[in-house]
Amino acid sequence: MKKIYSTIAVLAISSLALFSSCKKDDGDPTPDTPVTPEATVTLNENTNTTGTETLYVKRDKTSAIVQVNGISKTTTDLKRIYVYKKTTTTAAAGAYVTYNGSGFKQDGASNYYYDIPNDQKNNVSLTLTLTLNSLSTVSDEYYFVFTNGNNFGGPATSTGVLLGPAKIFIVYGLLNETTGHRLNNYQGPNSGAFSLSTLTNKAASDPETGKDMIDADKNTATWDKSFSSGTSGTLFAKLPANFDYANATDISIKAAYTLANNENDTRAAVAVGDIYVANLSGLGTNYVLIKITSISDETNGTGPGNNNEYMEFSVKK
Repeated sequence: MKKIYSTIAVLAISSLALFSSCKKDDGDPTPDTPVTPEATVTLNENTNTTGTETLYVKRDKTSAIVQVNGISKTTTDLKRIYVYKKTTTTAAAGAYVTYNGSGFKQDGASNYYYDIPNDQKNNVSLTLTLTLNSLSTVSDEYYFVFTNGNNFGGPATSTGVLLGPAKIFIVYGLLNETTGHRLNNYQGPNSGAFSLSTLTNKAASDPETGKDMIDADKNTATWDKSFSSGTSGTLFAKLPANFDYANATDISIKAAYTLANNENDTRAAVAVGDIYVANLSGLGTNYVLIKITSISDETNGTGPGNNNEYMEFSVKK
């Protein structure tokens, strides 16, 4: 039912959503150009009066389009949408501040709001194009409430609230993923060493300090499904299986590394699905996420023409 209401809200007043989405300082979209929200929360006074959505973004992303939809009872009129923003940085969590969008009005307490048109007081959509600022930012929270027209005193109060809050979190630092990397049996024909800095395999003749992952049992031909960092100084922390790999960020993997508290330069009995955070060179300045996606078993014994075993993994950095 929520999806039906959401579709009705968007289709019925999409032209208003595009107009009202303009933010004074935010690189406004052209009203005539359809936009697709990257995060949407739809509230309904009959079924769900609050909701939350999280959008994970890379640090080079400069803007994001978000949308809130509100549907009231036929006996209730939605009159205002108040928006607040709270920024959390690596240093501290901020406070809620009133958000001034293009066309917003200001109430007697100097808080900004969107004035809902009379013909949309039971079914309204608000779309905003947000300017993103990822410098030292962990997340931005946008806090929306639909009110009956009374002044709203901020997130610490509930005066006049009919729907909400709808919260949209922008989480910064989403990592780039590359897949299909391989670490091979060192005694075989393919490279048994890998650089997590350059995401390339390394030859036996390459400097050892540039090899973050090496077949841990490189002196024997038997494949034991393990890796070590050799003399590179890189350390590996194994993460729990429930770590949110899909939404991993530069901040979350560093925190997970510290929380795991099991870092080591060698990892044995590696299995498909294992997730590791590598602290490159052990310096604590550059962290890389690794997920093991495939491992071959020992096959056909050892010797020339054999030793073709490998493990395949994805890297996020």
